Amino acid sequence: MPNRQVCTMQEKYTVSELARLFGISNQTLRYYDKIGLFKPAQTDPHTGYRYYSYKQFFTLSMIMQLKRLNFSLEGIQKYGSARDIKHLERSLLEQKKIIRQEILQLQRLEERNDRLLGKLQFAQHISVQPDCELVTEPDRFQYEIPVNFEIKDLYQYIKLVYESYIKSPFSSNVATHSEIVLKINQENLEEQRFRVYNSIGFFLDDYSDTNRRGITKICGGLYASCIHLGAYDSIHLSYQKLFDFIQEQELSICGDSLEFAIISTSLAENPDNFITQIQIPV
Repeated sequence: MPNRQVCTMQEKYTVSELARLFGISNQTLRYYDKIGLFKPAQTDPHTGYRYYSYKQFFTLSMIMQLKRLNFSLEGIQKYGSARDIKHLERSLLEQKKIIRQEILQLQRLEERNDRLLGKLQFAQHISVQPDCELVTEPDRFQYEIPVNFEIKDLYQYIKLVYESYIKSPFSSNVATHSEIVLKINQENLEEQRFRVYNSIGFFLDDYSDTNRRGITKICGGLYASCIHLGAYDSIHLSYQKLFDFIQEQELSICGDSLEFAIISTSLAENPDNFITQIQIPV
């Protein structure tokens, strides 16, 4: 009978060989050894070389699978010690919750990215003062400080509202602040006093607890809206324009105005490039 060559499995594998087989770095395997997650089957006492057995392939495969599912090394180590299917099921269900939370966070990040992208695209395509219009807005929430000030003191009061928020008991809440928002109260709007503001704050994302001090719910509904182009020192003219539009439409003002930046000093250095939106509930 002809001789048949028998293919035999290697008895041991070096760090480099195992790393190459699983597409990971040598440093990763050494780190797993250091923390006790995946130790070599044998270490040469003379050279210090690490060697792994074929049976350890299955353990490393398990580690890589769980790592791809974003398990922590500590979580992998706990499962590796027990190797209990029920424990793995519980861990996967917990991990599923974490993944869903991360998806929601990424969706919110995408929404913020789209909002800023929309602002920049809007800024690049607007060249003349657009007409006033009627818009419908949803409920919004604001951290607010009632205070009277003129536009020339704006940056001083922006500093004040940030310092106030930092010291508040809910500054570490998941709610995140966004655009600074200024208000002129209804009485001043009706009297056409557009040079003094009556409050400052900023919009809050994903916040609905209006029982907390400083949090104001801005009710959704119909708003007369206009865009102001350029520096703030002439913004009273845009308020007058919007007031005249409301009168022409035979509407009545039913609340405080909202003024917030589309493009401000945080995104543009030249005041000529500032874009500000003014809304008055009607």
